[in-house]
Order: sequence, then C-alpha cells, then structure tokens
Amino acid sequence: MRNKILIFAVLISLVFGGFTLISSRVKAENTSWPMFMHDIHHSGLADEVLDPHTLPLNAYSWRAPLIQNSKSSPVVAEGKVFVGDYSGRLYAFNVEDGTKIWDFATENYILGAPLYNGGRVYFASGGDPNRPTKVYCLDANTGSKIWEFSPLGQALSSPIYVNGYIIFGTVGNPSYVYAVDATNGNEFWKREVAYHEYSSPTVIGGTVYVSTFSGLVYAINLYDGNILFTYQIPGITSMGNESSISTDGTYLFVTSLSNLPDIKGKIIALSATLSPVWEFSERGN
Repeated sequence: MRNKILIFAVLISLVFGGFTLISSRVKAENTSWPMFMHDIHHSGLADEVLDPHTLPLNAYSWRAPLIQNSKSSPVVAEGKVFVGDYSGRLYAFNVEDGTKIWDFATENYILGAPLYNGGRVYFASGGDPNRPTKVYCLDANTGSKIWEFSPLGQALSSPIYVNGYIIFGTVGNPSYVYAVDATNGNEFWKREVAYHEYSSPTVIGGTVYVSTFSGLVYAINLYDGNILFTYQIPGITSMGNESSISTDGTYLFVTSLSNLPDIKGKIIALSATLSPVWEFSERGN
C-alpha cells in the first residue's frame, strides 16, 4: 500500500497577508498537489511521506507577494505553485525559488483552489454579482487563455477533472452544477440544485456528489446530469453547511454545522446511494 500523509505534512504552504509561503523542505521533483484536497475523492492525502519533526520551525525558503489577500488554496504541479487572490489574479510561481512565472487577471475574485490537469490550469472567478463570473482554462506554462465559460450564478468552488469533463458548481438562487468539455469549454450539461453550491464536487465512478448551503446532498449522473439520489442532512439550519464531501471510494463523509445551541454539528457517513451508514457528534457546533 502506498504511504500517504495529510496535506500539511507534504506541502507546508500558507496564503496569508498577501504572501504565499513555502516550506524550505519541499522539493519540486516529488511534489504534486494538482487540485483542492489532492484528488477527486478529496482525500487530502499524498503518496510521499515527510516527517514533520524534521521540518525547521519558523522557516521557509521563499515568499512571494500577491496584490491582495488570498482565500485560494495553492496547488502544485510541473514545478510550479498556482494560487489566486482577491484581486482576481491567478499566479504561477517557481516552486524552488518563488520567482513569478506569470499572472493572469480576471474581472472578479478568485476564492477557490485552481485545478491542474494535462498542462492546463482551470479555475473559477466570481463572488461579486455586479461583475462577470467565469471559469477559465489557461496554458500552465505561459498563462495564456485557452477558453473561458460564463455560467449562471457565481462560480466560486474549486473545479475537478474527470473523464474529459470539468465539473463545478455555482452560487445563486437557483444554483447549478455544470459539466463542460475540458478541451474547449463547451457545455455538456447543467443541473439546477438547491440554494448555493459552494462545495467542490466529489466523484465515485460515474456519479458526482455535491453538498449545498441548505444541507441537501446530491448524487448526479456524470454523463447526463440527471439527479440519481438526494439526502437532506437532518436538523441543520440553512447556514454554513458548504464543506466539500470526502470519500474513500466506498463511503461518503459529510459534515454539518448547526447555528442552534440545542442542535449539534456532526459527521455523517453515507453510502453511494446516499443512505446513512453512521454518524458521530460531539459537543459544540
């Protein structure tokens, strides 16, 4: 079995105060983190093992300025670090020394992590309803635009790549989940879902899973966009339930956040057909 370790032990990276900080012990030749939470299962696991006890405290090999602060998680591929910021720029930095290779300006915020696949970088730009929202595909080496796509609603979530599709959700009332062609940005399908789809989609086989702000979870056919199953997280308010789903390939793991003192937050395991398997709750939200 391949050794695995959580993201913070493989790529110690922070985006804070308008700077991207990278650990001095991360090497470009063995570092690849191509999307949010590493893969389409959102496992948060990598193949390499890095002992955190060997890392020097308060040390980094470089830092690179951003025009504004960032909420975007960095991704790493091809010896580059890709990250977006509130100014709407996506940056590519050299992972070894922090040299800026290129940046690309959009018309809206970049809030989600970008996605790397096959020499291309895909990302969403949105958040301000008074400005255009788009999903972009860029050449990873040059930052040149290959295509752009304008969805309904605001595109905020981190996209994923699976079987030639780019899958992402939008925020609005109504909200949508989209599948577009990774090659040219043409729309394959879109599916209306409940209020606000902030989360990055997850995939098992031919099924896409998303959770929404209202606590409604969807299982959607990857190839035609039809809704297969739904599950309403019980006893949950409509605020704050936008975390992405993780899976081990068999079970789906969703979290809930309650804003009411007499209702606890919980983690719930679901089957691929969205039937509850078990749940766990502790004190607090």
